[in-house]
Amino acid sequence: MDENLFPLPFNLHLALICIAFIFFIFQYSRKKRAYQIIMAVSFPTTLLLYLNESNTWRYCVGIIELCLLIAAIVSTIIDRIKRKKLKNAETETEANVQS
Repeated sequence: MDENLFPLPFNLHLALICIAFIFFIFQYSRKKRAYQIIMAVSFPTTLLLYLNESNTWRYCVGIIELCLLIAAIVSTIIDRIKRKKLKNAETETEANVQS
């Protein structure tokens, strides 16, 4: 693999991906947020670069990674809006109970 593309050796790259995958799966098991599972899939996807060295393949993997990143951002925004609505509903319920 071209050292300009990946300055890390394959073993170190694989180790970092495994750590990131385990971290995001663990966080997903705790918090159940969609972006965590998307990111857990996103990191191992970078290993697809080792299958083929053509520029077309690199661009395809890059587009896949970009789509996964956008999906993670969108799911974070949607999750934040849902949590905010739920919190507002709980606050209104508590206010009604107290009155």
